[in-house]
Amino acid sequence: MIQGYPDRPALRPGEKLRLHVSTDNPHKSFRVDFYRQGAELIKLGNLARQTGHDFAPLRHYEAWGWPGYDFQIPNDWTSGAYIANLIETDEEGEPIGSSEEVSADGRNAKALFVVKSSSPGQNAQILYKLSLTTYHAYNYSGGGNLYVGEWFTDPITKKKVNKISTHRPGGGTGGAIPHFAAGNNLPNSLDPYDEGSPRQTFAHWDLPFIAWLEKNGYQVDYCTDLDLHEERDLLEPYPLLLSVGHDEYWSDEMRAHVEAFIQQGGNVAFFSGNTCWWHIEFCDFSRCADDKLHPTAFIRDFYTWKKNPENSLTGVSYRNAGGWWTGDREAVGYTVQNADHWVYEGTGLRDGDVFGVDERLVGYECDGALFTRDNHGFPVPMTADGTPSDFVILGIGELVDRGWQFEARENQGPHAATMGLYTRSGIVFTAATTDWTRVLTTNTYVAKITRNVLNRLRAHAVRIVGPLSSSNSIPVIHADMKFQVDATCLPNQESLKYKWTISGGDPVAKLPLDQPVFEAVMPSSPTPVTVTVEMEDGAGYEAFGTLTFTPLSEQDYLQFQLWNRLRELLLLARRAFNEDSSRLVFPLWDPSISRALTLSVQDLQEVVLGAQQLTRLAEQLRELAEKLIDGTKGSKG
Repeated sequence: MIQGYPDRPALRPGEKLRLHVSTDNPHKSFRVDFYRQGAELIKLGNLARQTGHDFAPLRHYEAWGWPGYDFQIPNDWTSGAYIANLIETDEEGEPIGSSEEVSADGRNAKALFVVKSSSPGQNAQILYKLSLTTYHAYNYSGGGNLYVGEWFTDPITKKKVNKISTHRPGGGTGGAIPHFAAGNNLPNSLDPYDEGSPRQTFAHWDLPFIAWLEKNGYQVDYCTDLDLHEERDLLEPYPLLLSVGHDEYWSDEMRAHVEAFIQQGGNVAFFSGNTCWWHIEFCDFSRCADDKLHPTAFIRDFYTWKKNPENSLTGVSYRNAGGWWTGDREAVGYTVQNADHWVYEGTGLRDGDVFGVDERLVGYECDGALFTRDNHGFPVPMTADGTPSDFVILGIGELVDRGWQFEARENQGPHAATMGLYTRSGIVFTAATTDWTRVLTTNTYVAKITRNVLNRLRAHAVRIVGPLSSSNSIPVIHADMKFQVDATCLPNQESLKYKWTISGGDPVAKLPLDQPVFEAVMPSSPTPVTVTVEMEDGAGYEAFGTLTFTPLSEQDYLQFQLWNRLRELLLLARRAFNEDSSRLVFPLWDPSISRALTLSVQDLQEVVLGAQQLTRLAEQLRELAEKLIDGTKGSKG
């Protein structure tokens, strides 16, 4: 048997790849063939015959310390996910046994690494992140992982910690993957809907998506979790970051770098589930082939993650949905919400339609947002546990069967996978299920939605300011509303071309549609409306903005005004009796001395002003209440 692992999981052309290898081949000989995984697995080079040695495996939390063999990455290798195929040979250099099999998956004789771009962002708008930490969390090489096996005892503190090493075979391919029994109540690596590869491997989660991307002509650069952790500016050259499959384990630095990227206008598409669920801390720094110190292990932290729920990053959380870990699961797809949204463009889907149910799209682990429904039945997020207030719910997959595993949580509500997006300078989309990548090649709706997301979010994000009107910024049915582009960070204005769209109900766009300001008449009923703008300058710059909101009905607007006036009244009353205020609005009585105050002319003028404000508010409240009463009577009649 032959096994190996890279000292660094990702490097750039011209840098040195060091593979640590052990073989029990009696001929003490092996070679390495290198393959790039694109639409197909293509051989690009090899490391000629090497002398091998048989080293013992160590425990799962130890650096295995096997001898290293160096290979310089050619300068013409493009960014991608690469497989090092380890081949045992005889004295003549001919392969022996069955180690010649070429595939991306295996329990030995393979190692996964990434070649990053030598010119980040110049040839690709999309950066694809491989979930290396999650692969190692389940990697069973050494007889354990973060779920089973002995915990590491810190020699200084004597405390036991949940730790695993990345310097051992595995981490995507080439290592052991345990098959837990159903009774163990642990995630099972066997996937009854895709038996070609076990879960928690590169071939299972990444390969289908990567092959689809490159087959469909998308230009993509690649990186790993460790790059995201170590390189603060890694994301800066790219408009779009992709997270795919099972992306469970994140460090503080990984999350901080992605959140900063979004705040600066970067887009993220989470075609993944159970995303950012566990918090980890990298440790055990070792000097690698680049003569720099890099972490070679990480520890799972069971406490920090609870302080900063992942909802604020992804919009959703595993604790609001769940997982089905063993055997056939309940058939759940997504029930369409807000079908007029651009995410569904070209699918033909309508509100209430369900897609992906036959393929069990939702699962094996999925994430959700707590939500309720407004007066008109549209789902809206509840933001108490971190989901952004502008999160647009596009699909709901309710988990009903008792076979789902649920996590304890602070907030109660329906357990449901929740597909959607929000905007925070950058645009963040979440598919909220691990199995999106499995269904991508077989379900036309999933494929079209994926294209819609990629084609728009690979452009720079731009903020849409609005809705605006001459009287107020509250959108109401039938009202004329304006929208404009936030031009703060845009290139030369004169060269930019604009394309506005509005969808949802029956809104009417007003010409022209090719200016930085756009006007439209709101629909005749309170239905979700989505406004988008696409921009380009003819020289390669592209930008995209999206805004979704629901205009109020006339009755809802009256209720809003009534509430606003009552709020003004409350604030006025609070000002009147605020002991910390330097000037009383109603200076009538001093409770500290139990007598009336001696009033100045200015005090009396304040009393007159307060009385006038009360009179105005009282009249406004009367008019609003009468209108609401008339509206209620009319709806009943």
